Amino acid sequence: TYIYNVSWEDPRMDHRVFNLTEKDHVITIASAGCNALDYIIEGAMVTAVDFNLCQIALTELKKVAIIQLEFEAFFEIFSKSNMKLLKEVYPTKL
Repeated sequence: TYIYNVSWEDPRMDHRVFNLTEKDHVITIASAGCNALDYIIEGAMVTAVDFNLCQIALTELKKVAIIQLEFEAFFEIFSKSNMKLLKEVYPTKL
């Protein structure tokens, strides 16, 4: 069991300390979703919580975008803030 109350968007230290597997269940602050999604990649079950419902919505949007979009489109939207592309793909793919 791990308990912590901070959120940052660089899980490299978590990788070293937690050694997550599919047997782990992480409850984390959603924030922008980066850590939660990274823990899923590591194999853990994740419950993301946040007082700010917009952060939960953003995390869910990123999850769906990872499933539905090619990497290049995902990167354009979430790394380069390409809102025009987001508006194009949102109604049909997200």
